[in-house]
Amino acid sequence: MMCSSSVRRLAVIAAGAACIFVGCESPVRRPVPVCPPAESAETVISSLQAQYLAGRDFIAYGRAVYIYRNQAGKLKKESFPLKLWVQPPRKLRMHGDIAFNARGIDLGSNGEELWLAIRPKEVSKYVWGKWSQIESPQSVALHPQVMLDAFGLAEIGNCERYTLSYAGAFNVLTYNDEHHRRVKRIFVYSCSRRIAKIEYFDVAQKPALVLQLSEYTKVGEGFYVPSRIKFRKLDEESDSTGVDIRLGSVKSKTFSTKLCDRLFCRPEPSGFKNVYRIVGDELIVQRP
Repeated sequence: MMCSSSVRRLAVIAAGAACIFVGCESPVRRPVPVCPPAESAETVISSLQAQYLAGRDFIAYGRAVYIYRNQAGKLKKESFPLKLWVQPPRKLRMHGDIAFNARGIDLGSNGEELWLAIRPKEVSKYVWGKWSQIESPQSVALHPQVMLDAFGLAEIGNCERYTLSYAGAFNVLTYNDEHHRRVKRIFVYSCSRRIAKIEYFDVAQKPALVLQLSEYTKVGEGFYVPSRIKFRKLDEESDSTGVDIRLGSVKSKTFSTKLCDRLFCRPEPSGFKNVYRIVGDELIVQRP
């Protein structure tokens, strides 16, 4: 029988997976050397579009570290191995090995639906939703576009809604919605032309979520994937907490139709104690 302290630790890891995009911000380190800034937003957008279009199937292995504060307020860390499959532009699958279960955490998207399944019976949670029914990346803890952004597949959107500014060695693209409200800012290193950070804004126009990306690995011609990824949520409660992912192996791999059908088909929520559906920015209980 699993002891109570192990159950609590497992619950903490699972909670970190359910909120895999949480934490707080730490500043982007200024790289050297500093290259001349881009002349226009179109120049930066063009380089990002080239990376997006060069995207290809890949498989990756690594570890995730969930950093949290316990009930006593002390900073703790929990680490678990992960395996990842990505097929641009919108298909991904990630398995996290917790509690001696290689699929203890199952995160996925097939372009139409997304899901997060936490299998250990001590937690037993299944969350799913449709892309079209989720309002924004920062509105819910789980959003597939944030994960795809993290792996160098940032969706550009309407190019006319971007403005360009500068911050040290970074060209900064700010994307505004139809009401001229900031949606996200993309920090692109002026020398490599690769994304170093993405900030997502809430309805109050404050940074709500940040990704930090570094140590890119070449996966194919013109396509690079960061091997270090940090997810942080910007609020007063997070205080140095979040999830860090380090990929030790990233390799190009062509997925067969049979493998795609197996990887990117949403599994049924049978056997889970708690089942929720994401609609808008809310979790709706489906079971119990």
